[in-house]
Amino acid sequence: VAPQYHVFEGLTEKDVIEALIEGIKKGEVEFPNVEMNLLFAIGREVDSGEAVRLVNIAGECDRNYVVGIGLVCDEAVHPPEKHKAMFKQAKELGFKTTCHAGEWCHYSFQKPDWERDRDWLLRNIRIAVYDLGVDRLGHAIPLAYDMHLIQTVLERKIGVEGCPASNLSSGLISDTKYLKIRELLKAGVLYSLNPDDDLFMPALNEVFQICNVEYGFTEEEKQKLLLNPWLTRFGNRKEHKF
Repeated sequence: VAPQYHVFEGLTEKDVIEALIEGIKKGEVEFPNVEMNLLFAIGREVDSGEAVRLVNIAGECDRNYVVGIGLVCDEAVHPPEKHKAMFKQAKELGFKTTCHAGEWCHYSFQKPDWERDRDWLLRNIRIAVYDLGVDRLGHAIPLAYDMHLIQTVLERKIGVEGCPASNLSSGLISDTKYLKIRELLKAGVLYSLNPDDDLFMPALNEVFQICNVEYGFTEEEKQKLLLNPWLTRFGNRKEHKF
């Protein structure tokens, strides 16, 4: 959410969000078995005070539809700790939170190196978990390489929004086996497959196909991959049977 960006001239951020909610309500009347919610994602390029202001705007919206706060975008230049105040305010307002962390830490002129970058990426994940107190982690590429961190993720039931095809497309990993998805699922991590940005990255069905070629998921693993996003969802306005 960028404060200088408006979909229509003269509208505030809150106006835009309320228009989105109105559209969702109309869609759910037409498709009553569908539930859609808004995750209010803030680009970490904004300063700390602006991020807090945007969280407060989200807090003024219909909380049945605006269900979470997320931190996204340039992790290399703007590491997670920059926005501690934003996450503190989100928690005080009762929001669930997520943070893209452990995705990338190199600058644009550097070639990604998953071995070189691992320690720094793990450091960002730790900040998100211990200092920001997130409910979900976006990407968390090297999570499987820190057993102590995995234990904390398990104890706190933190969801992991894995984006393997996005990581491949960005050159951040050599193959999806680097993520050790099978080991994470076996350990009980609430790991799910996601497209990241399906306007530019492979769609969800392709993400699954790419991973399944390398892992050959068992039926039990497939069921976990289907159930985990449900277990870590933020919104829950409707009664569903899984």
